[in-house]
Amino acid sequence: MDISTMLSTYLTLCALVIPAAQSSKPASEIEKPGTCPPAPILKHYKHYCLGDDECEGSMKCCYAHDGRDCREPVEKLSKIEKPGKCPAVPGTGRWFDYCATDANCPRSLKCCPYKSGHDCLEPVPSEIEKPGTCPPAPILKHYKHYCLGDDECEGSMKCCYAHDGRDCREPVEKLSKIEKPGKCPAVPGTGSWFDYCATDANCPRSLKCCPYKSGHDCLEPVQIEKPGTCPPAPILKHYKDYCLGDDECEGSMKCCYAHDGRDCREPVEKLSKIEKPGKCPAVPGTDSWFDYCATDANCPRSLKCCPYKSGHDCLEPVPSEIEKPGTCPPVPNIKHYDLYCLRDDECEGSMKCCYTHVGRNCAVTEEERAKVEKPGSCPPEPLAYGNKTLCRSDADCRGPSKCCLAKVGYKCLKPVGEGSSKN
Repeated sequence: MDISTMLSTYLTLCALVIPAAQSSKPASEIEKPGTCPPAPILKHYKHYCLGDDECEGSMKCCYAHDGRDCREPVEKLSKIEKPGKCPAVPGTGRWFDYCATDANCPRSLKCCPYKSGHDCLEPVPSEIEKPGTCPPAPILKHYKHYCLGDDECEGSMKCCYAHDGRDCREPVEKLSKIEKPGKCPAVPGTGSWFDYCATDANCPRSLKCCPYKSGHDCLEPVQIEKPGTCPPAPILKHYKDYCLGDDECEGSMKCCYAHDGRDCREPVEKLSKIEKPGKCPAVPGTDSWFDYCATDANCPRSLKCCPYKSGHDCLEPVPSEIEKPGTCPPVPNIKHYDLYCLRDDECEGSMKCCYTHVGRNCAVTEEERAKVEKPGSCPPEPLAYGNKTLCRSDADCRGPSKCCLAKVGYKCLKPVGEGSSKN
């Protein structure tokens, strides 16, 4: 036997022995419960698994379109039934099955008989047609279907196209009876692309179905505006609304924000005239968080709107105390809410409890300020000066200092005169 013949014989033996050795490799001995879905007759051999032990949870290693892969067993999948009915497909001749139950199919597709066995197909809607008309379908819509036919919807609802696909909706005839309060805003623009609503009932919360530049959409309604101003709205407020516009409130009341949401309240102009008897109690604490009232009229019964550690709140008044004569200084525009006093009887001498830059504090009355004239003269006034008012009279200055005009405005300076040095 020559060398070429020996080499040919050797290669032939290798070709026969090596595949046999490979095919004799033992597969996994672990067998999970359940049955694989029917294997397609025409299948590939790109294996992603070789045994059930390579699959997570209850999945099994089964034949699929592209070879062996992990699949849920038929017993578990058979419980899933998607909405809709399989279409009528002509043709016979079973070649292979691409699915066993609806759970083998993506999205809303169903596992239906097909001319080549079973395949995932788009279901057809039910033949039952309930009375009524669906709201206008948006042109731009998704296809995540929650129903396919009217028989899948409760009561009188119909299966209609909505923003996110087909879903159960009340027919237009029933919806048209709902009219929410308020008026649609004036929206410029024309050209109806699509309608997101047909009536107010299509819109959530207080939104109304209004004409919009792209058809109809759910918009915040505009309201009738009565004269007056609402009391200050609390920063921490709920959204349980008892009204949406002034036209829903009786008389001169307005729809305003309150503790528990929007409710009818008297406007501030009318409330400011009401002054209930009694004095506010002394309440320790600082920092203004929010106001629950603006005047006494915001408060029920005999409660008064009083400074409180969290701003202003309705409190039980205390009996009136001594009201000292005199007038408090003008209230500054920017003031804090520190409470160093609440009543005149808490202040020494003729001083009164007044609003100041630091909050409520004991201050000299306007009448007393006019009487105070400290000895000495102010320094010469500058040619140019600012508009700050750091003092209003000599009574605002400590020691011998006087309230004089300086470059920044009025401030306390040391007087010029006999026994005094110029500042």
